[in-house]
Amino acid sequence: EQGRKLRQQQQLQQQAPVQVAPQQPQCPHETSREVKNEADPMPVQEIPASAVPEATCHNDDTEVGPDDVSAATTTLILRNLPTSFDQKTAQQWVDEKGYADAYDFLLWFPAKKTSRLNTTSYAFVNFRSVANAASFRKEFHLQRFPSEQVEPGGKQQWPLSIAVAKVQGFEDNYIRFYHLLDDKSPTLCQPFFAEDAIKKLAPDVREKASQAASNAPQLDNLSDGPCTTLIVRNLPPSLESQEETQQWLDNFGFAGQYDFFLWLPPKRKRAELAPDQTGPPQGLAYAFVNLRSKEQAFKCAEFLNGKSM
Repeated sequence: EQGRKLRQQQQLQQQAPVQVAPQQPQCPHETSREVKNEADPMPVQEIPASAVPEATCHNDDTEVGPDDVSAATTTLILRNLPTSFDQKTAQQWVDEKGYADAYDFLLWFPAKKTSRLNTTSYAFVNFRSVANAASFRKEFHLQRFPSEQVEPGGKQQWPLSIAVAKVQGFEDNYIRFYHLLDDKSPTLCQPFFAEDAIKKLAPDVREKASQAASNAPQLDNLSDGPCTTLIVRNLPPSLESQEETQQWLDNFGFAGQYDFFLWLPPKRKRAELAPDQTGPPQGLAYAFVNLRSKEQAFKCAEFLNGKSM
């Protein structure tokens, strides 16, 4: 049993790409620029895929609506997408399944930055009709991605989970996520909104979207406190010390560009029936690094974020 759990953990470590985000808070007067997931799901349970052949992994209860597809359901949340997906590949996947013109909104999100156990991404999709939404969910709910589309190692831990989204319809999703179209928004997520659907929006809906965007966090607001401290998550398992991790970062060209560095090992679970011993690592190691300038911090984050090791 211990060997099986260790193999599962090693597979997880191989799959997780490096995640980099500004540490929060930077200092008392600063605002963090950590990449935000507008609707972060809760981490899915760490269980083998074979244990959930007939059940979904409810990793985002705050974004899930009723259990059944009602007569008004058009927006779905797709969970447990491969970590290799991004906005473009998520759209391509939906298009290739025969739904290229069947939706007017799609927004992909990466895995929650604060979770070292959940590495699956997710997306919201609004279909143009209730029939298309119901058909898509019926066809692909609990389906598994082919090995070439999943993480390194070729094994997906959870099946695709498709649920009814809490926020329904093109208008409400446009109001909610319109601000992400602004390049200054502190996020890596850029939603797709169909042009024909945008043209049909009433003036009051556009006004609500603009008002919501004006209240969203903007990078311009961070000028008083530049972000220089980063947290680097999902470090390669081969890095087992402060010195090794610093050398790893220096090899990428960042030697001399930082004045603070702290490596922290992965958490370990106490071994069963042996309180004075520890079991295999749970999750991956991470580190804090303070770059000497905001520009160097952005360059470091841009280079490392999402990198597969």
